[in-house]
Amino acid sequence: MKTALVVDDDSSVRQVVSQMLASLGFTVLTANHGLNAVNLFQEQREHIDLVMTDLRMPVMDGYQAVALIRAAKPSVRIICMSSYMAEDCPAGALFLEKPFTLQSVQDCVRQALSD
Repeated sequence: MKTALVVDDDSSVRQVVSQMLASLGFTVLTANHGLNAVNLFQEQREHIDLVMTDLRMPVMDGYQAVALIRAAKPSVRIICMSSYMAEDCPAGALFLEKPFTLQSVQDCVRQALSD
């Protein structure tokens, strides 16, 4: 079973994305901002296959978190969730525009894991 880390400061988004990923067969870990995500990733890096993160969060934003997570495990797949533009997404990460559907999440996850 694959494991995903969902990072968003909005608890309802974390919950919905977690439920979507669980329905797709993932074990899901969550964090409410980038610093918590980086710490959790450091502890669980060998188990985490996918990170889905918001870009704009307090404490540590998604950009900083992605850089630190990639430094720890360059092969991890990353999807950035945002209501902003795809161009804001860090290089090498997939972009998932908010709001999204289960189908768009499924398609994006499938693409991330097949690359």
